[in-house]
Amino acid sequence: MRKLLTLIALIAMVAALLVGCASENEAPTAPSIDKGTIVPVADAFATALNGGAASNYYVYTPPGYSASGDPYPVLYLLHGFGGDENYWTALFSATDAADWLIEEGEIDPMVIVMPNGKNLLGGSFYTDNLASVPVNASETHILGIIAEVEAAYNVETTPVGKAIGGHSMGGFGAVSIALNNAGVFGAVSALAAPISFWGTRTAPPHDDMTYKGIEEVLPAVLLETGFDPATEGAAEYKAKMYPSPDRRLTSMIFAMAAAFSPTEFDLSSGSPIPQYVETTIDSIIVGVDDNGVPIKSPMWVDLPIGLDGEAFMTTWTRWLAYDPVSRFAGGQAANLAGVKVYLDAGLDDDLGLFGAHQVFAGALAAAGMTVDTESYYDGVMDSEGTDIAADHTTHTFERVKKMLKWHSDNF
Repeated sequence: MRKLLTLIALIAMVAALLVGCASENEAPTAPSIDKGTIVPVADAFATALNGGAASNYYVYTPPGYSASGDPYPVLYLLHGFGGDENYWTALFSATDAADWLIEEGEIDPMVIVMPNGKNLLGGSFYTDNLASVPVNASETHILGIIAEVEAAYNVETTPVGKAIGGHSMGGFGAVSIALNNAGVFGAVSALAAPISFWGTRTAPPHDDMTYKGIEEVLPAVLLETGFDPATEGAAEYKAKMYPSPDRRLTSMIFAMAAAFSPTEFDLSSGSPIPQYVETTIDSIIVGVDDNGVPIKSPMWVDLPIGLDGEAFMTTWTRWLAYDPVSRFAGGQAANLAGVKVYLDAGLDDDLGLFGAHQVFAGALAAAGMTVDTESYYDGVMDSEGTDIAADHTTHTFERVKKMLKWHSDNF
């Protein structure tokens, strides 16, 4: 993984010893700043979704936080796929950035809440789906955390001082939850997020005017799984399509399928509804026994990938019901009226998500709204002259600083 950018290097040096009896030079020291406090709060819902492993959400309170007086603005930050409550501190150094920006007077003190939206598949996409197997840290879970924080901390409870944001899967969750809950948040931010599943782009930095959604990652999924649609059929498909830590995109597709297209059953027969059977995965390999026989766990998801290796439209149309842009057509765009929107994506995002951002921004414009701030990052050169492309997870520290400044300005 490429090295994360850091704000300052510690430059403590030993004093030089001078010849003779001259006095010792005073060594320069790193500047000290006031630090906020990060408190882990036990999260029983997330614990249940992670197989009983203890889970928390983090609450960052700024330096000098007081439980009385004027309430603090609050930002709820949702992590990306595969992450947990440590995501924003480990990958983005978000609380370090907040400490420095507060110290420099560039942002006002704020409370930052970082939930754990991980599950046994790696992520939930923060979606409620009552038909789903219990694998998603849902929208209801996040709304419950918000209620707990508002009861326990001195934070704003009105939209003017309450915002939600996220990176990747978390950016989708932030936009989705804001769309479903009109009048709750005053601002929403999305960093490199699948906030449109496909569509026509606007103001492109590249010549391609289409965003193909799932078709952009299908070749990589087929490569990860080894399924060859030209020579293999249903048996190989069902044997090879499973998530694992070394299958980044395949695992993400499974997590999205658990949220958007869990297998639907005929209640009278107890069997899966026939039209989805082609891409239904009823179990996944979770290990092998002492004899080398695969151990399987029930899954029951319908994948949007057909036996021909193309998008399986019967299932894909079910996904579109969760697509933010498709939801605009159902009238949900009005739920963002008055909500400030911040978008951030790298030009070389390896999931092509700058295209998704452009489709979303165009849909907002068509609905009579505009994105307050929209950033597309170019690559940068490191100290050795090597280009660091602006992909899905690079330049994180600088990006989170800019996002925090934007949120502070919009509280």
